Amino acid sequence: MCGFAGFIESSTLTGADPRSVLDAMVASIEHRGPDDHGTWVDEDAGVHLGFRRLSIQDLSPMGHQPMVSASQRWIVTFNGEIYNFGELREELRKSGTTFRGGSDTEVLLAAVERWGVRETLPRLRGMFAFALWDRKERELWLARDRMGIKPLYIAAHPTGVVFGSELRALLLHPRVERRGDPRAARQFLRTLYVPAPMAIIEGVEKLRPGHVARFALTGGGGMDRSEEAWWDLDRVAHVDKRTDLSGAEAVDELHALLRDSVRLRLVADVPVGALLSGGVDSSLVVALMAEQSPTPVRTFTVRFDDPRFDEGPIAREVASILGAEHTEVELPTDVVRDLVPSLPDFSDEPMGNPSILPTLLVSQVARRDVTVALSGDGGDELFGGYNRYLRAPSLVRAVGRIPGSLSGAVAAALRGTSRLPGLDGLGKLGAAAGLGGQHRLTDRLARLAGAVDEEGAAGVYEGLMAVGLSDPPLREGLETGGFAPPRHDADRESLLAFMMREDQARYLPDDLL
Repeated sequence: MCGFAGFIESSTLTGADPRSVLDAMVASIEHRGPDDHGTWVDEDAGVHLGFRRLSIQDLSPMGHQPMVSASQRWIVTFNGEIYNFGELREELRKSGTTFRGGSDTEVLLAAVERWGVRETLPRLRGMFAFALWDRKERELWLARDRMGIKPLYIAAHPTGVVFGSELRALLLHPRVERRGDPRAARQFLRTLYVPAPMAIIEGVEKLRPGHVARFALTGGGGMDRSEEAWWDLDRVAHVDKRTDLSGAEAVDELHALLRDSVRLRLVADVPVGALLSGGVDSSLVVALMAEQSPTPVRTFTVRFDDPRFDEGPIAREVASILGAEHTEVELPTDVVRDLVPSLPDFSDEPMGNPSILPTLLVSQVARRDVTVALSGDGGDELFGGYNRYLRAPSLVRAVGRIPGSLSGAVAAALRGTSRLPGLDGLGKLGAAAGLGGQHRLTDRLARLAGAVDEEGAAGVYEGLMAVGLSDPPLREGLETGGFAPPRHDADRESLLAFMMREDQARYLPDDLL
């Protein structure tokens, strides 16, 4: 991964040197890019851009950032990869564009010069976030990829804007105060992550996935802001979906799309591997890699000393079948415990997903041998892989049969039961007998209480997803913070389609990716 940080400031920073502030911001994200770094400053416009690079495409100095376009009009800091940069490069070359190096960043700049920002974004296939300064129009463009794989934090104020790949960089700017946002904290206590556009720091926001923001300097020293969606998941799900394919044709087209997606991600000037759990999603990714790679795929798996969570045996079997060069990482309980205090060093915002621990460890091991690692993240949300997709419809029907006057009492009773001492011990007995899943019985009852407390299918599902505290007061003020509860239109889509779409829009980018 790479990272960038920067700001535009049209007034004087009292008691601070802007260049020193920029240097400190960039230094704070050194771990994102150990290979190279750079800064670019336009003092007259108050523009300050900084970058840390992890080299993947074009390892030469020609990939150095911030990068200036051939016309000198555009300057970019770009985090991510454009997987179809080769096709775009050839299209641009045929229309007369010449290139100095081989990086996808240079292709991005050339595309913007040729087509403009708005027309370029839909042409990009990849994961990315970038900050793009237009010297001619005196405008800053901040953009994020379709699913929000790459992060982008923004802190706008009357005389400028501060931005970066990580929240810690923004906190080094004197305009950003270290004050928590109570609404974001309440949302975290419900879902165990902070959804966009919220951020855990007051005055800071996350740019929404598939959005682009424009900041234009005005003559009076101020700044105008506009924001728009350049890609819309809802439109893709309801307007652009294909309905002319048979089942067999849909399967064939899906296979072709998945194969092509993996092929594009294998294009790199550094070693590429995969994180393998042995589940359907990661196994499919590795199979498609092996099908198209001239050498054995490097795979990495984390193992647990608790057999309920140990994916080692099945992952080893998959790797053997696919001829992968496999590495296993043991994760004893004491190692997990030792990792917990260091989690804030790896995540700017609180996150309650326990998968962060094995993902962190296996990624650290994989980094010794590869620079890029593919995974199966997102497969469950795209293809209906969660058990809750099967259980939610019957739960919605059951909740619907509870009289409205009694729902509060039923929810309160479930919450009270979930807090009974010794209940988890009973849950473990049930799990040993094959009853129940990996979640504690107290957690399952708390989720059920949250679902009963809501109205309609969308409300029930949101309550079910409230994996943290589900008490109603936690909902207060959330909509004013930019987070609107989901709404399900039964005439427009099935409950299953709604749940999968909501998970792709909220849970996937803000918790898993």
